Amino acid sequence: MNLLPIQEPGFGQSIHSKRSEMNYNDAKGYDFGSGNTNIDPAVLREFVPKPIACGTYEDIPDTHFFLCEFREMTDDMPDHDKFASRLSTMHQKSVSPTGKFGFHITTYAGNLPQYVEREDSWETFFAKSMRQALDLEISVKGNSTELEVLSQALFEKVISRLLRPLESGGRTVKPSLIHGDLRFGDEYVAAYNTFAQISAPEEDFEGRLDLYRLRFDTHVSALFVDNETLRTQ
Repeated sequence: MNLLPIQEPGFGQSIHSKRSEMNYNDAKGYDFGSGNTNIDPAVLREFVPKPIACGTYEDIPDTHFFLCEFREMTDDMPDHDKFASRLSTMHQKSVSPTGKFGFHITTYAGNLPQYVEREDSWETFFAKSMRQALDLEISVKGNSTELEVLSQALFEKVISRLLRPLESGGRTVKPSLIHGDLRFGDEYVAAYNTFAQISAPEEDFEGRLDLYRLRFDTHVSALFVDNETLRTQ
């Protein structure tokens, strides 16, 4: 770890930080956090900006930074097939060193934490992740009889009905590195499915997508406290 002086715009003072170098040029596999997830560096070069450094301000311990190479942004949507091909490659080639779902550090959506504890089962991991998102949402928007009834059905019936078949009858689910907040249209989902086969039972595919959207939308509802429509959408 080295000390890196950073000039804060508008403050006129040097703030020291602890910096960690990040490089995937010559790595056998890019390491996401001390052996957490490995990916072929060739996949990353095509798909994400090259990371340069990250660290924490020594004088402001709850403030952090991440530096990466500059990429020119446009208003154009990416090509369906090219994007789906790279995304599916990242999913299929990433490897969890523990063979479990989860992450070694807490991840956030906005400023709210997500569930990251290691779990052997995708159903178990998702249920706990959904529970944490719902608890966060209830803590800021309150509970109701209707919500309690719906939540009970969700955790006692819906999650197991849709996710347990993925890990039954000899089927398994591979833990993969995923990217949050990819909100593209149905055409991208269709393109993705040409590169990554839909998991059996295929007839539950749309139901599983709705379930995954529910967890995301619940977390977003917790983020935007004053927006009541996010709870009822």
